[in-house]
Amino acid sequence: MAPSQLRCVQLRRCKRVRTIIDFLIDNGVTRVNAFKLASSGKGWWRLTDSQQAKTAMPVAWFDARGLTRMANHHAALNLVGNRRGT
Repeated sequence: MAPSQLRCVQLRRCKRVRTIIDFLIDNGVTRVNAFKLASSGKGWWRLTDSQQAKTAMPVAWFDARGLTRMANHHAALNLVGNRRGT
């Protein structure tokens, strides 16, 4: 999964405003910015592209938890290139 999809799943796990705020604060977002994201009326997918979500859950955060990136798998599978040879 892409990092944005993983961020969406993680935010949806929190469900409530209070748990989203606590999660973001625990991961390095300021209290004011955590409240802004948690109280936003935007959808889950739109929230994942916010600066607060990217600060709380950078790509290294997912790597530390052992979640692999699909780009790595794609690069490993496409060592030969495509049929056109480009």
